[in-house]
Order: sequence, then C-alpha cells, then structure tokens
Amino acid sequence: MSSEYTVKSGDTLSAIAQRHQTTLSSLLRLNPDIDNPDRIFPGQRLKLPAANDADFSSCEVGQVAQEQSCTEEIVEVVHVTGSDELILLTKEELSEWLDEEKFVCGPINVRKPLKVATHST
Repeated sequence: MSSEYTVKSGDTLSAIAQRHQTTLSSLLRLNPDIDNPDRIFPGQRLKLPAANDADFSSCEVGQVAQEQSCTEEIVEVVHVTGSDELILLTKEELSEWLDEEKFVCGPINVRKPLKVATHST
C-alpha cells in the first residue's frame, strides 16, 4: 500500500524523496505522469513508496526489541549534509542512489568555443 504526498510551494522532487527516505528514481517510477522532474506544482499529488507506511517498533530506553523489524539487509548508511538524519539503504536502494548520483553529478561535457570563419572580400 503506498501513501500520497501533496506538493507544497517550494518543494522539489529531490527534497521530497529525501524527506520520505526514498530516491528520486523511486518517485519517478511511482509517478509516471511526471514528464519533467524539475516541474512539479503545488497541489499535485505524488505517490510515495509503501515502505514509508511501515510501522516502526518502539521500545523503552534500554529495552531490546524482541523481533527484527527489518527483513532486508542494510548495506549502507548515508548521512545527508545539513541534516541530522541517517538514511539506511538496502542493496537495491544503494544501487538506485548511486545511479541517481551519477545522473545528477555525472561528467560535464565542456564544449570548445566555435571558431568563427571570417570571410574577406
């Protein structure tokens, strides 16, 4: 079961993904009607991954949880600069994260200036 999020003024897909501990590619996969990830609008409703609906177990301080709350192995812990959040990633999520990072931060192709031919008469 997935949940929904209503876009607010100033939101970006990347920020929404970060706030909901998911990836941009996951949001795009769940919302195929988004043609351009840089163009979302206030009031627009977005589907969020079902994992965000998961119930989290709570324990008293010093108490150990009796059941493992996660069945997938966590392979990476990511700290987002400027926040106090840690994002736990499975192997699949880490792969998506790295693919997204390559896409966003990939090599920049610098074009050489065009030579303008001068025509003399």
